[in-house]
Amino acid sequence: MNEADEVYAEVERRKKHAWDSGIINRLPRLYREYLRHYPSWLKHCPRYIHPSVTGILEPEPGQVRFTLKGNEYVCAYKEEWIPYPVFSDIRPIQGHLPTHFISGDLHLFFQGQKVLEIRISVEEARSGCGENTWEPRDVEGFIEGPWVQDLIRLADNAEAHYKGEAKAAERERGQDPKKLADLKKRFGL
Repeated sequence: MNEADEVYAEVERRKKHAWDSGIINRLPRLYREYLRHYPSWLKHCPRYIHPSVTGILEPEPGQVRFTLKGNEYVCAYKEEWIPYPVFSDIRPIQGHLPTHFISGDLHLFFQGQKVLEIRISVEEARSGCGENTWEPRDVEGFIEGPWVQDLIRLADNAEAHYKGEAKAAERERGQDPKKLADLKKRFGL
């Protein structure tokens, strides 16, 4: 086996390990559902931010910098619209011929070093409204470290935290005397 074969074999082994660890499926959802919203939530509804995440900043659109367990992270996402070639074998979707597909790259930096790059396939919402769906397609880079388990734990806990806070906020709104009086007035109760 020559050096090129060894390098490619090791890259494939590490890609497989990244997929097997669970980070490849969890990080895109964590970023999409929670992390990318944290800078706005910090200003408007900080209770929804998982308490282990601090130091939240948005250095530029598509980037979120945060601290978790004393370590600095940056998630950066960039999307591009790629036209389909004229000669491609494209099938109509709900009677419309798609003209492009969307591809995204999600990069993760840990303590200033890029440790993960995931290629994302983005499927546009069919109805014209709602969220696009993201599907991890390939691992473009992966350097293992303690960040893997820290972010997997955060991904596993962020949704439960958010749902618990949303439920508590709803209960609090429902018990607000001013809100109740306003509802009674507007609905003739």
